[in-house]
Amino acid sequence: MILFEVRMELRRLLKSRSVQAGVCLLPLMITAVMYARMKSPYVHSYKMADGMKMKIWTENDRAKFSGLPPKQSILVYGLTRWFDEWVGTKWNSDDVFKTCPVKNCVLTKDRAMVDVADAVMYRWDNLGKCRKKSKDGQVWILFEHESPAYPHKSYMSCNDDKVNWTCTYRRDSDFTLVHGQFRRHDTGYNMSQIHQLWRSKSKTAVGFISHCRSRSQRDQFVDKLRSHGMDIDIYGECGNKKCGGQRDTKWQGVWNVTAGRQDHCFDVLDTQYKFYLSLENAICKDYVTEKSLHLVLRHQIVPLIRDGAKRSIFHPPHSYIDTKDFKRIKSLAEHIKFLSGNFDRYLEYFNWRKYYSVETVTGVLQSIMCDMCHRMNHQSQYTRLYSNLKNFYMKSQLKKKGKRICKNRKI
Repeated sequence: MILFEVRMELRRLLKSRSVQAGVCLLPLMITAVMYARMKSPYVHSYKMADGMKMKIWTENDRAKFSGLPPKQSILVYGLTRWFDEWVGTKWNSDDVFKTCPVKNCVLTKDRAMVDVADAVMYRWDNLGKCRKKSKDGQVWILFEHESPAYPHKSYMSCNDDKVNWTCTYRRDSDFTLVHGQFRRHDTGYNMSQIHQLWRSKSKTAVGFISHCRSRSQRDQFVDKLRSHGMDIDIYGECGNKKCGGQRDTKWQGVWNVTAGRQDHCFDVLDTQYKFYLSLENAICKDYVTEKSLHLVLRHQIVPLIRDGAKRSIFHPPHSYIDTKDFKRIKSLAEHIKFLSGNFDRYLEYFNWRKYYSVETVTGVLQSIMCDMCHRMNHQSQYTRLYSNLKNFYMKSQLKKKGKRICKNRKI
């Protein structure tokens, strides 16, 4: 806004016959330069309608003469609420990268920077129309945490050969975004915790499901388990149990990017139930969410997982029950009922807690941002261009090429 006002004042003075431009322009230009140096690392050359050009010294200009590496600006064009909350007050600065090996990157959400940013992070929906790169060498990054089972907009093939890197839940992405991680160390976990909780765990299984009639047919899966004698409670829109909290704040509990936030809805996982139904709404390659990672495993409960991922890659050994290990739902239900009545066998699913601790997605995000800044400074080592982004996002890139990433799991 200040630069705009300065520009208008310059034009007014140039047209004025009563004021000598040479005398008045200098202090105004100095003011503009000083303001730009304080407030923005992005401002470059401005060309006015009357042909006049004004050069604003940027961080990169000063870096060039100081011998420091130039700043790499990264625009998060496809911004999500959880990512915005994670960054917090660190936008338009290099604060996010302070702990990284390479620190000279700046993160912004100002879409006005789309033509000058060094990198732009787009979501799938952002590529539902043709876009162009206005800056030579600009890096485009697909930034998407959702599966392609529920696409909102059709991808435009005119954006092929423009996306350089991908940041998705897929393990074959350039940056893999997963809901939490595990750190191996001696945790000092006291197994007596579960001994005490066992007395209060009088119910078998629980799930929190608000996306009904999903592609994975998890509603029918729950019905089948019940038909074989399992007692199951479902919280949310798809069940008869409710929990406090507003609908528009559910994402906060899911991503848990703010330290100290507690979601008391999940207290019942520690006190009443023995198993949590970690049933994804889509069965897609590598698609693993909070349903079986940080949101659940920080509680004293065993997840019963149904998804399309290779389970051993994501979880510590013997920390879960995978539905893929059972050929029939009846066999699975019988196994769950057996464990519910056998404390010693149930206790085996907690031994991993002695050697692993559960960490939220914040560490994953920080690692990705550090890696991204490193690559921005060494782009020649990470040259890549997606000639068919839709193929990558929706179809398999492995042995069976052309096979869809997501599929309906038979009940």
